[in-house]
Amino acid sequence: MGSGTAVKVISIAIVVALVAAIVIAISSSADAQSAPTSGKCKNGKVGPYFCHKMDLISHVPGSAMGGSGVADVWGWVDPDTKKEYAILGSTGGVQFLDVSDPAEPVYLGRLPIKAPGNVLIWQEIEILNDHAYIVCDADPCGLQIFDLKRLGGAEAALPVWRADAVYPFGAFHSIDSNPDTNHIFLNGVGVVVGTPVIFDVSQPLAPTPVGIMADDGYTHDSLCRTYKGPDKDHKGNEICFNFNEDTVTIYDVTANPMQPEQLSRSTYENASYTHSGALTKDHTTLISTDEGDETGLGLRSTLYIWDVTKLTKPKLIGTFVAQSGTIDHNVYSENDALYHANYVNGFRILDLKNAHKGKLKEVAWFDTVPTSDAPEFNGAWAAYPYLPSGNILVGHMDGGLFIVRPEASVYKSLGVKR
Repeated sequence: MGSGTAVKVISIAIVVALVAAIVIAISSSADAQSAPTSGKCKNGKVGPYFCHKMDLISHVPGSAMGGSGVADVWGWVDPDTKKEYAILGSTGGVQFLDVSDPAEPVYLGRLPIKAPGNVLIWQEIEILNDHAYIVCDADPCGLQIFDLKRLGGAEAALPVWRADAVYPFGAFHSIDSNPDTNHIFLNGVGVVVGTPVIFDVSQPLAPTPVGIMADDGYTHDSLCRTYKGPDKDHKGNEICFNFNEDTVTIYDVTANPMQPEQLSRSTYENASYTHSGALTKDHTTLISTDEGDETGLGLRSTLYIWDVTKLTKPKLIGTFVAQSGTIDHNVYSENDALYHANYVNGFRILDLKNAHKGKLKEVAWFDTVPTSDAPEFNGAWAAYPYLPSGNILVGHMDGGLFIVRPEASVYKSLGVKR
């Protein structure tokens, strides 16, 4: 199984802390604080916010979305109109905003959360083929599917939306997708002790069961991609990097989709709650996060750097240790950029050029919680850095949606074309 007793104790503590943080966040006065809704980063600040080479384009507080606490965030571009949208997983449901004019986002309404009673719970989303796939980790959430093209239609004036399809598959904590295979991966809680369940969504509203990774216990999150790295035995195959609380576990899905082949299972010193990860563009290096080493062991915010040139024998080759003690959360990659939603330390961008040597370097940031650098479950939960405009969506647990933009020199230095 993927967890020892100590890890399970930390896991329970993390869940309790997260729920407490959301309750406090939603009832806090963060929205009422006097702060700018936009501004250039000058002398390291935008109003009270600390920054470096990153401007604040706009801020939509949680109060503008019914007082919801925000978790996951995705962006979507309408293929016909080219309008840009923000889709936020929140305690109040999935929130839709038109961010085509990033300085003046337009709130379009919400898809209500499917959770029991008044449970405060967050939702996670993946977007594939113009459809949003939505999960949360409380029954009876199931899997909700929403056709995003509806956002540009006659319903756009409605404050409350309905899903196109709902499947009672159970409760899941996270979701991943691979656009090359039209597979979605539902992780955590789930059907079989939290192990990833795979569905084919080639028909977007009719998921077809594919298989399950049933031999390593609970998976908190997964990163499943068509592998283009140097390991010849698996090149071109669908590979999943699973973050299983105390290990990084790698699977080859192509080998046997019904029960993917486990290639390796790797733990590391100070493993407390292995959480999520991102690959370099050449798939030689994996960056993973740990959500428990700061809260449980008192470490500073630490990212773990893995050589995955041989998928059966990954090697930990370095760490990046930040100046703050905040909790590292979700990471995303593009060319030489690593984007990091770092909870109380806000949104950060790191340079991946020397990741293969076990080294990372922070190059830009926007601190959404300037009053604290403590290991607290608050602040930047997730980010979406892939909009064609170059604007980045940052979901803030009690602060709503921040839209930020790095200086052009940052994108250029990291090979990101915007």
